[in-house]
Amino acid sequence: MRNSLSKVPVTLSAIWIYPLKSARGISVSEAELTDRGLAHDRRWMLVSPEGNFLTQRELPHMAKLQVELQSEGLLCRFHDSICRVPFLNVAPTQKVIRVWRYQGEAWCYPSAINDWFSSQLQVPCELVFMPDSQQRETNPLFAPGKQVSFADGYPYLLAHQASLEDLNTHLQTQGLAPVTLERFRPNLILTSEASAYAEDGWQSLTLKGTNTPDFQWDIVKACERCVIVNTDPHTGVRRSEILKTLAKTHLRHQKVIFGQNACARQSQGSLHVGMKGFAHGS
Repeated sequence: MRNSLSKVPVTLSAIWIYPLKSARGISVSEAELTDRGLAHDRRWMLVSPEGNFLTQRELPHMAKLQVELQSEGLLCRFHDSICRVPFLNVAPTQKVIRVWRYQGEAWCYPSAINDWFSSQLQVPCELVFMPDSQQRETNPLFAPGKQVSFADGYPYLLAHQASLEDLNTHLQTQGLAPVTLERFRPNLILTSEASAYAEDGWQSLTLKGTNTPDFQWDIVKACERCVIVNTDPHTGVRRSEILKTLAKTHLRHQKVIFGQNACARQSQGSLHVGMKGFAHGS
């Protein structure tokens, strides 16, 4: 029962969205909720000509792809070159794409836009969009009945500022420069008086709305980390010490863990930085 759980006061200190999967994120002061995460989050994706998703795992220089949300679409930038990506209201063409075990249809952009991304990244690729009509379910073992965009597995990723501070303490004892939470690509960054990695025991999150019902999330699965956290979110340069340090300091069930995946109990409303609430844990 909720009454038997501990309540940790938290503050929503930052909100991030990543319109183009594996490109640079955008820090926003507020964001709208949808049935598959924050509005615009990971609704665009680059795929190979065969339809397989592309990320910084294989292409670390994707970190240098900057994205801005504008009234008519996305403005993408790679160094000094720019490409305007309009919003799509209808599907010009469709393509079968794959993200891990998921396979479905996505809307395709024309060759001029694909050629720009292929030229900048030096690999053949195509830009696709997930329309509202396309339904991708989360893993029913952890979050039955929920939808997700092109994110790896779940619609929200939560990060705890205290855990980053702990990681940076360990990095600095090795004479290494600290890192920011951008490497971990969270949607919601929370601050609290709780200790580092207290989020491992959190089961749900509540943020207080203003003249609206409370916003609530179920925390469904710890986030297992890969080589992307070694990638500088601005330069694409990799440092193996990040993942190695986490493996020494926060290994759970032989998995490197940082952050928690979550699903919202509502699909409407607006979040804003500074919201207060509680994390509920055992």
